[in-house]
Amino acid sequence: MQQLDPKLEIASRLLSGIISQDRNRKLTDRSDDIRHSLDVAAELIRQSEERSPPDLDLTLDPPKPIRTREARVGREEVQLKELREQRNRTSEAPRDARIARGHTLH
Repeated sequence: MQQLDPKLEIASRLLSGIISQDRNRKLTDRSDDIRHSLDVAAELIRQSEERSPPDLDLTLDPPKPIRTREARVGREEVQLKELREQRNRTSEAPRDARIARGHTLH
């Protein structure tokens, strides 16, 4: 595909927006719109050439490693037999005689 002059490409995009806003105008009325689009495109190109391109550092630096905190938890190993004995000792506690057995209303 053939490359258009940047001025013509910008002007055609501007003109397509203007045409889509009012489709009932005649070609003779559009000549002012065409001239205006070309003027705006020329001004856009002129202003873009005046600006200096931004200074970008495009070197690829390796990413820095992410440091995370790690905590070690020291736990004593308890035998399963000991755990069962502790559980049985707490469940065999004497019950209070004042506590009524059976249904209660809350």
